[in-house]
Amino acid sequence: MKSQTILPPLDEQPAIGLPVRPGELPCPLREIVKNAPEGMLLQYFMASLSPLCALLPRVRLRYYYDGRPSALLLQVIVVGPQSSGKSFVSIIEDLIMGPTLKEHDKNERQTEQAYRERRRCRKANERLEPEPLTIIRLIPPPSARRCS
Repeated sequence: MKSQTILPPLDEQPAIGLPVRPGELPCPLREIVKNAPEGMLLQYFMASLSPLCALLPRVRLRYYYDGRPSALLLQVIVVGPQSSGKSFVSIIEDLIMGPTLKEHDKNERQTEQAYRERRRCRKANERLEPEPLTIIRLIPPPSARRCS
């Protein structure tokens, strides 16, 4: 049977700082950390790494031990008691991923609209290419105005 390591409560653990000064970080990280509340620099830094790595799908690093390239697959898990402010991570994720996803969705919707337009304007015996496969990730919530 393995022994379990029990960590002390979060408020009793020693504080760990950033490995560099915030001004030395690359631009996106610097802006996020610069706007972090006092005492939350490391948390904001760590929370911003995962969405930033998600935006770099083709970047590969050589793994130190075997030399094989590996993707930047980082996962950040924020642990804390209920109502302790863990939701700051979603704000950072929206800040980083929001504009990128919205632009992608806009292009995908334009592709769908162009296909619908070609289908509407085609002749009766004209064959049309297959419908494009599009991925729309951000769907706005329905409003009362649209539902009525």
